[in-house]
Amino acid sequence: MAGASTAWSDDASAAVTNPAGLSQVQRKEIVTSYADLFDNTNFSVFNFAQPTVDIGTFGVGLVSLQSKNFDRRDANGMPSGTFATSEMAMLLSHGMEVNDRLSLGSTLKIIREDVASFSGTGYGLDGGAQMRINPNVNVGMTVRNVLAPSIKLRDEKDPYPFEVRAGAKWLALKKLTMAFDLDKTAGRSLKPILGGEWSCNPILVLRGGISETEITTGIGIQLKDWGLDYAFSFNDAAAGAVDLGASHRFGFHINFGKRVFEQEASLRWQKKGQAVLAQLRAQMDDAAPKQAELEKVLSDARQVIRRQGFLKAEDLYAAQGYISYFAGEYERSVQSLGESLALDPHNEQLGKHLEKARAQMTQEQTREITAAELKRMKDLYDKGDWRGTVKSCEKILSFLPDNIDATMYMEDARKHINEPIERGMKIAKAKFERSEFLDAIKVLQQVKELDPENKEAADLITQSIAALEKQASAAAAVSGPAAPPAVYEVERNSDQSRQLYSKGLVLYSQGNLIEAAQLWERAVQYDSQNALARSAFNRAQVEIRESR
Repeated sequence: MAGASTAWSDDASAAVTNPAGLSQVQRKEIVTSYADLFDNTNFSVFNFAQPTVDIGTFGVGLVSLQSKNFDRRDANGMPSGTFATSEMAMLLSHGMEVNDRLSLGSTLKIIREDVASFSGTGYGLDGGAQMRINPNVNVGMTVRNVLAPSIKLRDEKDPYPFEVRAGAKWLALKKLTMAFDLDKTAGRSLKPILGGEWSCNPILVLRGGISETEITTGIGIQLKDWGLDYAFSFNDAAAGAVDLGASHRFGFHINFGKRVFEQEASLRWQKKGQAVLAQLRAQMDDAAPKQAELEKVLSDARQVIRRQGFLKAEDLYAAQGYISYFAGEYERSVQSLGESLALDPHNEQLGKHLEKARAQMTQEQTREITAAELKRMKDLYDKGDWRGTVKSCEKILSFLPDNIDATMYMEDARKHINEPIERGMKIAKAKFERSEFLDAIKVLQQVKELDPENKEAADLITQSIAALEKQASAAAAVSGPAAPPAVYEVERNSDQSRQLYSKGLVLYSQGNLIEAAQLWERAVQYDSQNALARSAFNRAQVEIRESR
C-alpha cells in the first residue's frame, strides 16, 4: 500500500512502521519480507513479536539493505573494480496499551553501515502512538530518529534525518479499508501517501497504494495461522531523476502459541476485573463522583470487558449496567443491573444501585418498555418457550419488581422447565437402586441436556460409572461362560479390556453413543469374557439402529 501504515500497524512488523502497533499483537508472531529492488539492491526484514500478560508486547527485528557492483575508481578517476554497500539494523521494540483507546511504543535501533572497506555503527530511537477514535477510525503518529543514529565511515559523522509521519485508517465500507499518511523528513518536502485494501473473502485481500515516487499493487492470502503477501511496485523517481523501474516484494507471516487472553492472562484480567467492579460500585455510591477519576474507571472497565475479565455473568451484567448508567443510558442500565440481580438476588448493594438507575427513568419510558415486553412474554409462553418466558419476565421485573403478571408467568414457566428434570431424576435414581446403571446413565444424560449445570445428575453419572466398573472387575475375577460371540477375541488383555469399557461409559454418559460402541467393541476383542462390555456393545447396536 505504498507504505501507508502508520495508523494500521498491528503485527510484528510494527517495530519498523509504528511500534505502538505492537500492542495489538495477541499471539507470538513472525513476519518476514524480501524485496528485489533495482540496480543490484535488495531489502529484507525479519520481525518477531512476543506479547505478555500486562506489560505490553516486545519485538525483535533485523533489517538489511544490500547493494553491490558499484564501480570503484582510483585517485585519477580510472576504473579499479567494484565495491558493495550494506546497511543492517537490529531493532528492539516495545508497545503497550495505555487505556482502551491509546497505545504507545518505542524502538531502539542499532545500525551498522559498510561501504567498501569502511564501516561504522550508530544508535537511535523511534517513538510511536496510535489512537482509536471509534470502531471505524484509527489515527497514528511515528517520530523516527528522536535520538538520531550518527555514523562515521571516514572523517565525519553522518546523522540520520529527523522524520515525522502521521496517518489515519478508515473502514470506509464493510470490505474496504483506506489509509492515508503524511511524511515529513528534515530537508525534504511533505510527502502524501494513500493506500487501500479490499477484502474479497476471509482468505484473499487485494491492496494498492500511491505516493509521489511509486505506484503499488498487491495480493494477500491468509490461511488459518499463516499468510503470504506479494506486491508489485513501479518506482517513478521524482524531480528529473532516472526512473528506477519495477520491483517485486514477497512476504510471509505466521502466528503461533496461545492468545494472551488465555492461561495466566485470563487470571490477571479476572483479578483486575474485581478491582474495577469495586471501583464502579464506589462511584455509584458517591453522590458527586469526580469526572477525571470516573473516566479512568470507565476506561478500565471497558478494557476488562474486551479482555474477557468478567467470567461470572452477574459481574459482566453489573459492569455493563454501571457503564450504561454513567453514559446516561438508563434503560440499558436498568436492564443489565436487573439481570445481574436476578443471578445474585441477595446482593443488597446491587439492589440499591438498580433502584438508583430506575429513578432516572421517566414513568412514560417504563410503561412503554414493560408494555412491549409483556406482550413478548405472553407470545413466548403461548409458544412453549419456557426459558425465553423466564428471561422476558426477569426483564419486566427489573423495571417493575411488583408486576404480578410477570411474577406468575415466571413461576409457571419455571415449573414447566423443572418438571421433566425432576421426573428424570426420579427415574434415574430408581434405576440406580435396581443396579440398572447403564439405563440410569441414559436417563441422566437426558437430564443434563435439559439442565447442563445439574450437579446432582453429574454426581449420579459418576456413581453409576464407578458401579459399572466395579461390576466389570468382579466379572473379570470370576469368569463365566461367554455369550454367543457377536465380536471375536483377537488378543487376550483383560486390563486393556476393562480400561476401554470404562472409557466407553464416559463417552456414553456424554451422549457419544457411536464412539462408546466402538470402544466397547474393542474391549470385547481384547477379552471375550468381559460380559459387561459385550452387553453394553450389543445394547448400543440396538440403540444406534433405533435412532436411525
